Amino acid sequence: MNQTLRHRIGLVIVALMVTMLLSTPVSAQQWARDMFAETDHNFGTVARDSDTAFTFKFVNKYKETVHIKSIRSNCNCTLPSVVDDLVKSREESGVIATFNTSAFTGSRAAKITVEFDKPFYAEVELTVRGTILSDVNLVPNKIAFGGIPKGQQPIEELKVSFQKRPNIKILDVRSVSSDVLVQLKGPTRNQNSVDYLLRVQLKSSAPVGDYKTQLTLLTNDPSLTNIAVPVEGQIRAALDVKPASVHFGPLEPGGSGSQRITLRADQPFKVTKVTSQEKRLKFKVLSDKASPFHFIKVDFEDDKQQQGTFRAPVVIETSLGDDLKGSLLITGEIKAKAE
Repeated sequence: MNQTLRHRIGLVIVALMVTMLLSTPVSAQQWARDMFAETDHNFGTVARDSDTAFTFKFVNKYKETVHIKSIRSNCNCTLPSVVDDLVKSREESGVIATFNTSAFTGSRAAKITVEFDKPFYAEVELTVRGTILSDVNLVPNKIAFGGIPKGQQPIEELKVSFQKRPNIKILDVRSVSSDVLVQLKGPTRNQNSVDYLLRVQLKSSAPVGDYKTQLTLLTNDPSLTNIAVPVEGQIRAALDVKPASVHFGPLEPGGSGSQRITLRADQPFKVTKVTSQEKRLKFKVLSDKASPFHFIKVDFEDDKQQQGTFRAPVVIETSLGDDLKGSLLITGEIKAKAE
């Protein structure tokens, strides 16, 4: 079969696939819906001006690149945005739904429509809801730890103020995460408000990465049984390796490729050794001087000995000591060219 004929057959197959998708609306929409872990979220009861947002995460599990053409909300009480509108195969993105607590109060709900135009057209509907209180304020509007190195245990404080509720009491503070310690002080009763102070400490057990959780304040007021308090931070690894995984392929037998990884620490260091059981991988540290940043070039060259997929854990040793080793996973696929 010559190349021209194969090309024509390929075009026919693609055209048939597009026709089938367009002729079955449910299937045409379902490929996009299947990327989302969830499509519905309840913010619960939140304070006025609180920083309240939720990310609907999705993973592109297809070979083709996915593109979000637009996002829109049917209510200004929820403002949508996208983490990354162009998502390559196996990459993750998300749609951020931000509750507009500064402009709205009371029970609110919104539908967010996510419009995809690549690789095929589809729309996914996301739903959010919650209740915004007009007489409860958080100062600041969330517990924000910011960027901190792994192992540190910072403390942040937040004031909870109740207006026109003279008899209210906070009975308990609950957390869905075991990585925070909470101390409640108060109440302090003023002429027009009842105030509490939340003192929140992040424990060293908190995992590396974007950290988001929520505290729930339980009160004695039947009309206000619980209040959500957002908690967030960015926890950096003592030795941060990016990306955490690298993929080569699909490659033909004998094929090759190069990638680069970045290492970062809070103090200068040297890379002393990079090891992997995969013999087709070669590593080159681009600097032998002590620095908070390092780059490592990763070369892969296939030896034509085996086809299929491979997984290769990599260990990076540094002058920071045995407790501060880096790691990443390298994967790949060797696939013979179709005749």
